[in-house]
Amino acid sequence: MVGGGLSRNPASAYLAALQGGANPYPVDDTEIDFDMIADWHDFCAAKGLKYDRVHDEEESLQDMLSAICAAGRASPRHDGLRWGVVIDRPQALAVDHISPRNSDEFSWSRNYFDPPDGFRVTFFDETNGWEQAERVVPWPGHVGPIDLTEALEMPGKTDPDEIAIEATRRMYELIWRPDQFTAIQGGAARVATRGDQVMGSFDTLDRTQVAARVVEVSGTLVVLDEEVIMEDGAAYAIRFRQYADNEDVIGTSVLADVRTVAGTTRSFTLKTGSDLPAVGELVHFGKKSSESLALRVRNIEPGEDFSAVLHMVAAAPEIDELIDAYVPPAWNGIVGEEIDLDAIVAPAPVFSKIASGEDPEADPNVVQILLSPGSGSSVTVARFEIDHKLAASGSWSTETIPVAAGGGAINAYAVDDEIEIRARSIADDGTAGTWTAEIPHTVGSGALALPAALDEAAITVAGGMGNARITVAVPNDPAIAEIQLYRVPAGDTLDRNLHAAGRFAVSPLTTVEYVDGDATRANLLFNPNFDTATDWSTGANWTIAAGKATHSAGAPGSVSQAVAMVSGRFYRLAFTASGVSAGSVTPYLSGGSDRPGTAVTVNGQALDRIQAVTDNDTFELRASSDFPGNVDGAILFEETTSCIDQGTWDYYLEPVNASGAPGPETAVFSTSIV
Repeated sequence: MVGGGLSRNPASAYLAALQGGANPYPVDDTEIDFDMIADWHDFCAAKGLKYDRVHDEEESLQDMLSAICAAGRASPRHDGLRWGVVIDRPQALAVDHISPRNSDEFSWSRNYFDPPDGFRVTFFDETNGWEQAERVVPWPGHVGPIDLTEALEMPGKTDPDEIAIEATRRMYELIWRPDQFTAIQGGAARVATRGDQVMGSFDTLDRTQVAARVVEVSGTLVVLDEEVIMEDGAAYAIRFRQYADNEDVIGTSVLADVRTVAGTTRSFTLKTGSDLPAVGELVHFGKKSSESLALRVRNIEPGEDFSAVLHMVAAAPEIDELIDAYVPPAWNGIVGEEIDLDAIVAPAPVFSKIASGEDPEADPNVVQILLSPGSGSSVTVARFEIDHKLAASGSWSTETIPVAAGGGAINAYAVDDEIEIRARSIADDGTAGTWTAEIPHTVGSGALALPAALDEAAITVAGGMGNARITVAVPNDPAIAEIQLYRVPAGDTLDRNLHAAGRFAVSPLTTVEYVDGDATRANLLFNPNFDTATDWSTGANWTIAAGKATHSAGAPGSVSQAVAMVSGRFYRLAFTASGVSAGSVTPYLSGGSDRPGTAVTVNGQALDRIQAVTDNDTFELRASSDFPGNVDGAILFEETTSCIDQGTWDYYLEPVNASGAPGPETAVFSTSIV
């Protein structure tokens, strides 16, 4: 629905389908929840969700509404009185608590699948005259060629960026919502409706979860009608509902911390300042941040004797957190594929000589120039353009020379003229590269002092937490005024334009340290090398001794440490595994929803990056029951926008003179950044 000033918002299309001329039985205003539709309209606008489609084939109203709603991350809803929608987005309100105490026949199932390398989406590309195009969106975390794909239909989507975002969101849904939950509730009336968030407590999912009724409250003492078990060193909590008054039928879901006393008991005390449950209230008890599971009601099916079957999936707020942070790769509408920014233009050439008046037998008015193509690009250079002009005024004049000539001469000035020179490479397809710096030169003054090579034995590059620390002992070369740093993904070819990382001033015969990235990051973990058993909590089969945390096979368990974290921020981590012969050890951010990293099954340093969500307050290394091995050198820190991307990088250094003319770059220095 685009053109003629029509709105592209799915909410507008939804109203048009209900009330427009295409509907033989248009819906009256009184039968539409306009507040709900307006809220959805604002949501779609905020998320950049659009619907551009002409419905010119026979279809049912339900099919049309479903397609429109899907474009806005929603589904159609009719409550018996009015039309509305159910939006799939994070919710703060939990409208009900579901447990074995108020439901029956709980079941859980999971669909296991081997994910493809990516989704293949066919669409009409609005960036290329609405021509049909196909975008392949890789599966999150996939590296390498995309061989196995699955088709994904996205009717009404014409924006290639939106295609990438919504296809990736569908993948996150499959990753974070693999389970289906059902439970039966009796009675004709209930609080939860389709789309609502509820908190579930089921001991079949977690043996520490217990649902019970409060039989007595005295001060901060709470007595239940069921026994609960607490383990020493673990934090526990209860979740219950509080109501504002007798007319409040939904209430508020409240979480209260429990004072841990190891053992089996029916009574416990709440920590000072906690809210108190009412006598007779249903409570969920369990380890803090996992006493309940946040669920979304996907459907309610009528059952026998006025009962209802609730079909639920994980609420999974991680889906929206991850997709909000996702940036789609650039798209070329003409070519119909993602743009490879590494190979668009040739790098700037490198001057090896700029001289005039150097040879007493040569004309001092002629400026001799030697230059070569810049390294690190697959672009084939056909020729050079050399621009020159008077420094004080004038426009650029251009000399074009074939690359095979290796240089040329400028005969347009007189001795003592102050001029400026720059150059760029022209690819064989005619694409112009970027210009070099504008280099000043005095005609007749001799050869311009270009920097000599740096001493590679006097250079160190050490990777750290979000940074690399470069130390250079500068040689006794007065032509070296600065050093240009290049940061290249490991194994890639150097491109001076793309990979320039920073430039810093130096002086001859000094040692300079330069930090590429964020030097303010600190390890959030105490005792990271396991020098003692303090600061860490050890679970089943874990011990700490001799500078290592060791897990023996036989039972799953974790070694953990409490850490203050901020929801929505990414945390980088590293640790070294040794003695691994079977099983795996997996990093987790826990408390609230578990945020797993990648399972480690081999020896060596492991790097990972995990986004924290609400209530994450613990760093864990969880070992499988068959894992025998050690971990040490644990690192955890909060990522900032100044941090260099995690992984292995190749660094090159290049000396630069005061005029901006570079000398030869060094060989590669490789390092790993956490």
